[in-house]
Amino acid sequence: MERRNEVKQRNRLRENKSKSMSSQSSGGEDSPLADKINRKTLFYLISTLNAAFYPDYDFSNASSQEFSREPSVEARGDGSWKLLYADDLV
Repeated sequence: MERRNEVKQRNRLRENKSKSMSSQSSGGEDSPLADKINRKTLFYLISTLNAAFYPDYDFSNASSQEFSREPSVEARGDGSWKLLYADDLV
């Protein structure tokens, strides 16, 4: 019986901790946290940038404050752009 109480208490502590963390990390529109990205996205972004620009640039020490979410750019649908293939460049 005592073991069950310990488990219930731990579960309550975890729930309270996760609720407080989610309320801190999710900001409203005016919150400075609204423009920050999560750790997983930051990891993927830094890994991609390091792979693309190595050895000229190193983004390993970049923080989430150095990145922000930008509005998506949609491709123009009027046919005014063209895809280039490697054969076109030779």
